[in-house]
Amino acid sequence: MKQYINAQWEKVLQALSSLRVDVSSEAVHDFRVTLKKLRAALIAVDNSAVLKDLRLIYGDCGRVRSAEIYSTTLAAVAAETAIDISPACEMLAKYRTIAARRLQRGIIRVTNEDLLAIATQIDALVQNINEQRATHMVYKRVRKLREHIRDLESEIPDKGTLHAIRRYAKEISYLVSSDTSHSTESLRQHALAHHLESFLGAVHDEQELAEWLAKQGRCVIAKEHRKRLRSILKTRNRQNIALARVILRTFHEQW
Repeated sequence: MKQYINAQWEKVLQALSSLRVDVSSEAVHDFRVTLKKLRAALIAVDNSAVLKDLRLIYGDCGRVRSAEIYSTTLAAVAAETAIDISPACEMLAKYRTIAARRLQRGIIRVTNEDLLAIATQIDALVQNINEQRATHMVYKRVRKLREHIRDLESEIPDKGTLHAIRRYAKEISYLVSSDTSHSTESLRQHALAHHLESFLGAVHDEQELAEWLAKQGRCVIAKEHRKRLRSILKTRNRQNIALARVILRTFHEQW
């Protein structure tokens, strides 16, 4: 666990350095993923809040990422039609530019002293980690997250419920991947959690796009075209909900 936490912190710093130079899709993705992996590990072993100073940057990265996801998902849905979505894509590109500028301003406010303070806290935490106890705490957290998922299943197809299950599954995949033994069991569990969270992530993206079309999309897409796109998304969502139940059942049965 010590090695894993240190490695994730180094990746966070690398992604942050990349973002200072260019707000690329890769750098945004790397920063968000590595920060979530690090946060998951710290919560499991210490319930630590040492990363709170990076929370705003994480949120700003999310706004950049959302604009990209909306554009990509819209293009995939519109491919089933002859609808011209270029005005919407132009709007989303502008949203991304605005979000990227906000992100750059936020990064500037995070000083080297701030990062050193975080690194010092992480180092102190790592020094006190007992590997055996850390492994126990990680899998205790995994069990708790699986219980949360079971408790929420009765509330499907609520959008917020699906997103919460996805967050829990993603945290499970991160925690299991921190097991450096790479046993057959841990690899299997990681594959199950990753498949669940990836599928629910795609479902969430389409649900978010449907809401965007109903609100901001009306400015650049004709009413009849928005109705057609939302109809496609509604049908896909209904199919996805049914498949999500199957994937969840498989997740529990094969765990």
